[in-house]
Amino acid sequence: MNRNEELVCGLDPGRDKCGLAVVDSQGSCLYHEIVATVQLEEQLQQLQGKYGFSTLVMGNGTTSKEAAIAAIAAKIEELKAAGGVSGGTSAKETMEYVDLGLPSGKKWSKKYLGAETAADKGDYYAWGETSPRVPGDFTNEKYGLLDGGWGEFRRYHGKDGWKQLMPYDDAATARLGNKWHIPTVTEVKELFNNCTAKEITLNGQPGIALVSKINNNYIFFRNNGSTSGDKWYRTNCCLCWTADLYKDDVKIAEVFNIFIRGDKIFTETGWSNTRSSGMNIRPIYY
Repeated sequence: MNRNEELVCGLDPGRDKCGLAVVDSQGSCLYHEIVATVQLEEQLQQLQGKYGFSTLVMGNGTTSKEAAIAAIAAKIEELKAAGGVSGGTSAKETMEYVDLGLPSGKKWSKKYLGAETAADKGDYYAWGETSPRVPGDFTNEKYGLLDGGWGEFRRYHGKDGWKQLMPYDDAATARLGNKWHIPTVTEVKELFNNCTAKEITLNGQPGIALVSKINNNYIFFRNNGSTSGDKWYRTNCCLCWTADLYKDDVKIAEVFNIFIRGDKIFTETGWSNTRSSGMNIRPIYY
C-alpha cells in the first residue's frame, strides 16, 4: 500500500448520533465510531488532524439531520480555510532541513525529532506511534497498535498488506506536517550512498557527520541507542526507525544504524528492532 494514499471520511448524520468512518482506497476501515451529534465538529477536526483525509462523503442520514449538516458544513469551511481538507496534517512545530543535493531532491532534517539542537538526542518513539514516551515506558503491553496479545496488531499485521507506515501512523508527519516523513529503507540507502561519514564534534558533542559528496553539506548524528522496558541497548550507536516493516516478522520493524568499530565508521540498513521499543526518528522532507 502506498504510504501517500489519500483517504476518505464517510459520515452518516443523525438527530442525536452520527456514524463516522475513515477508509482507504482498498475499502479497509481504519476508524469507525458512533459519536453524539453535538460532538461531531470536534471529532471531525480530530480525525482530519490524525488521518489527513482529502475527501468527505456524507450519507443520507436519518430524519432531522438539517442541524447536523449545517454544523458539518461550517466545520468543513473552517478546515478548508486552515488548509486541512485539501490534504495533510497542519504543522505544529518547525524543523530545519539540510539540502544534501540528493538525486531524489529529498531533504534531511538537521536534528532528531524532538531534539533541542542538532547535538542533542531526540524524543523516543515506538514504531507506528505518534506520541513520544519516556524511557521505561516502552513495553509490549503498552504498545499503541496492539489489538490483543503480543503479535496481534490493528495495522501492519501481514494480512492487510501494509509494509510501510501510513501518514497517520508517522510521528514526523503528525508533529511537523504532511511534507515530513519517517524515511524508508530506500531513502536511507540514498543518503548513505551519497555521503561520506566522518567523526566530528558539534557543540562539544562527539558524533558522526554524513557529508554530501555532491555539495559538501552535512547532517550530524550522535549516539542515542534504543530502550525497552527499563533497559538501554546499543548506546554506542546512532539508531533510528525507518518507515518499513521487517519483511519476515510483523513484530519488528527496520532500523538504520551508524556506528564506529575500531578505526572504521559503518552506515548500515538491514537492522531491526521490536516495534514496541523506543528509538529516535530522523525525518525527511519532500
